[in-house]
Parts: sequence; structure tokens; C-alpha cells
Amino acid sequence: MSRNSTHSSGILLYRFRAGSLEVFLGRANGPHFWKRNSSRTWGIPKGGVEDSDVSLFASAKREFEEETGTLAPDIVYDKLVDFETNYGKTITVFVGDATGVDVSYGGSVVVEKEWPIGSGKFISYREVSDARWIPLKEALNVVMYGQRPILGVLSDRF
Repeated sequence: MSRNSTHSSGILLYRFRAGSLEVFLGRANGPHFWKRNSSRTWGIPKGGVEDSDVSLFASAKREFEEETGTLAPDIVYDKLVDFETNYGKTITVFVGDATGVDVSYGGSVVVEKEWPIGSGKFISYREVSDARWIPLKEALNVVMYGQRPILGVLSDRF
């Protein structure tokens, strides 16, 4: 199946714990930039929309499972935002209140990539190295710059 490189969809879970708003984010992984850069590597579990997807929400649920190793919880979701990135991609984000629901990282899918590029050698690695609940104030300091406004939209709801 081919991926639509201009549209992604994802699920942003939130919960309230000890009076604090927390979000469930994944830490991007890979053989180059992500290994060297320990900050701004966290993001919303999301990915490219498959041409065959019936809905953006179906795509978001599939990507959540691929990136976190766990099914998206059976809760009520609503569309938070269609976010336009500065590099021309649209990210459709669905949110759900997972307060009281057990959600944890179960290991993401393993991907294969030619590395170094052009070498003809391929390596395998997990697409996401970790996923966890992070207090919103902390998340704003570790989320990828391009996704920070999305967390702001969520924060504005509360």
C-alpha cells in the first residue's frame, strides 16, 4: 500500500492525574538524528494515511497501535484539529480522555532503512523507542517543535 506523504493522522490521549493534565507521547527512534538529539524527539503517535483507509480515524488507530504496540483504548474520541505544518503536511489529530484507562508502551513496529543512505546496507530498528504519559508542562518542552501548537490547542480546552 502506498502512503499519502502529505497527510498524517494520529491519536493524542490525555488524562488527569493528581490535578495535572498529562499526554501520551512517543519518542521517535532511528539511526541518525534521533539517537544524537535527546530533546524535542517526542511526538503524537501518528503516521501517513494509507490510500485504502476508509477514514482518517481508522488510520489514526492503526498508527497508534504500530507506534505504541498497544490498541487505542475503547473511549470516546473527537477531532481536535487539522494542523498544517510548515513543510506542507496536514496532521489530523483525534483526542480522547484516557483518565482511568491503562495505556502503556508495548513496543513499536520494527522498520528497515538503508543506512548510511546509498550504502546498500540495511538496518532494522523500532520506529518509536518509548511511549509514556508526560505532564503537559513538561511535554511542551520535549515535543517536536512542529507539534507544540497541537498541544497548545489541547491545553486551550482546559
